[in-house]
Amino acid sequence: SENKSEQKNPGESTYKFFQENSNYFDEIELVSEQLAKELSYDPFNVHHALVSRLENRLGYKVETLPVEQTGDSLRLWNKEEKEILLSQVLDFKNRNFHLAHMICLIEFPDVIKELTSSYKFPNLEHEIHCQTELANYFAAALLMPYKSFQDQAEKCRYDLDRVAAAHAVSFEQVAQRLTTMQRDNQKGIPFFFLRVDKTGKITKKFNAMSVNIAEQGDSSPVKNIHTSFRTPGVILPQVIELADKQKYVTFCRTTERPVYSVATQDRRLAIAMGCELRYASRIVYADTLSV
Repeated sequence: SENKSEQKNPGESTYKFFQENSNYFDEIELVSEQLAKELSYDPFNVHHALVSRLENRLGYKVETLPVEQTGDSLRLWNKEEKEILLSQVLDFKNRNFHLAHMICLIEFPDVIKELTSSYKFPNLEHEIHCQTELANYFAAALLMPYKSFQDQAEKCRYDLDRVAAAHAVSFEQVAQRLTTMQRDNQKGIPFFFLRVDKTGKITKKFNAMSVNIAEQGDSSPVKNIHTSFRTPGVILPQVIELADKQKYVTFCRTTERPVYSVATQDRRLAIAMGCELRYASRIVYADTLSV
């Protein structure tokens, strides 16, 4: 059944590919670090640097348009006219992420394609989906450079709000980036990441652990992830025990979606992160738990 699910769902193929690589891609990290140096990376002035790279180095026009012109799309890429059109519904944190994503696709497609070239995906659609997620990985690595990001996370004991503020990114962007801190000799805590909608459907997952916590016979064994919808924006810590008797510390919080109109206001998702209980002393959210 796992193989059938993987063949139907590009997300499952991508998840498997990422997990087989320990959710870490050194080639992308190195390219993004070099680009950050070229851009004289500063998290609070990065928007201008990204736009300048696209316009002056890559020859693209970057424009932000009202939703009446972009519709349901957050980003439009016009290759022929060399235009990148962003929707006004994106806040600056997400605009920066989309611009960094586009720089990867335009300037470094060979790096991405090389990573997926030898992997046997069910079909081209699945491979393209994986390449899109690798471009997202690049964007995160560029906006949250490995060493400064990992140092800040350890310094504030993985207080995600403080890490987000230090890098001018969103809570969710930090959460996903933390699953990639697996560089040799500079490893962070191996986290899993889950994102679910109100029905309990998993919309995204990443895992730097060996255990596949997202496939424990339930949409999610992290029960607080469902409770978090009743307390928007509040981080809920919890200790869970799986069937193998292994315990994990988890923390959950809602995350907002872009709002296009009155009809699209309440589209929150919930995210959960967790790791083995032995890392609890390094995580500020675990201080309120009896561990």
